[in-house]
Amino acid sequence: MKQWTHTQTFVLPGSDECPDFFPLPITGEPDESRWVFLGANGLYLLGEFNGQKFTVTEGPLRPEYGANYYAAQTYSDIPDADGRRISIAWMRGGVFPEMPFSQQMSFPCTLTLHRHAEGVRLHRNPVREIEMLRGAAHQWHNLTVSAGENPVFSVRGGLFEIKIEVADKPSGSAWGLRFDGAEVRYDPQSRTLTSLGCSAPLEAEDGKITLHILVDRTSIEVFANKGLVSLSSCFVPAAAETSLEFFAETGTVPIVSLDVTELHSVWPAWE
Repeated sequence: MKQWTHTQTFVLPGSDECPDFFPLPITGEPDESRWVFLGANGLYLLGEFNGQKFTVTEGPLRPEYGANYYAAQTYSDIPDADGRRISIAWMRGGVFPEMPFSQQMSFPCTLTLHRHAEGVRLHRNPVREIEMLRGAAHQWHNLTVSAGENPVFSVRGGLFEIKIEVADKPSGSAWGLRFDGAEVRYDPQSRTLTSLGCSAPLEAEDGKITLHILVDRTSIEVFANKGLVSLSSCFVPAAAETSLEFFAETGTVPIVSLDVTELHSVWPAWE
C-alpha cells in the first residue's frame, strides 16, 4: 500500500478524517442497496460504487446531533450468519473527574437503511445484546400526564433503558425526562428534540414521537423515531443512584407507552 493512484475527489463538509465506507441493503427491499460513506463528524453520503467510482445519490445527511459523538467505525468481520453492520463511535471530549480513565466509547449500534418520503436514510439503534443487561422493568400504557405529575417517581437507579411513545400534539405541551440534572425534552411546537443542551429537528412519525434512551454511568444516548435521529452526549451525574422524572411543562401529554428498564453493569454480564 505504498503507491496510490488518484481516481476521484468528492467532499463531505467539515470532515477530513476517520472515514468508513460500506454497502447496506434497504430494509424491505432485498434487491436494493446503497453504499454509505461516513465521516468523522457523523455526516454521511449515500450512493453507488462500481469498484472504482463512488457516485453520490443523496447527502450530505446528518443523523447525529449530540455533543460528543465522533469518528464512528464499523466492524468489517461480522459473520455472514449474523449479517449486521455494527458501529461504535468515540465519545470525544468527555470529562470524568477523579476517574482512572479518559474518554469513552458509545454504545454499539446496528446500522440499517430505510426508505422515507424524502429519500433513503440511515438509522442507528442499540444492538440487541442489550437484552443481556436488562433487569427490573416498569411499564405504563395509555397514560395522560399533567403538569406537576411524575408517573416514574418511584423508580431509582443509575443505569436505564427507556422507551417512550407519545401521541403527537403539534400545539401541545413540551415534555420529557429529567435525570439528576440532565434533561431530554421534546417541543412539539418547534419540532425540536433536546438532550443535554444539544438540539435536533424531529417530526412525528405515524402520529407519534418515539424515543429510545440509554442512561449510562457517564453518558446519555437518545435514539428518536426508530434511530432516524440520535443525540449522544457525555454526562456525569452527581449521585450514583437517583430517581427519574417524566414531565409535562404545561397542560397534558398523552403517553401511548412508557417502558423503563433498570440495567445491570456490562461487566458481570461478560465475566
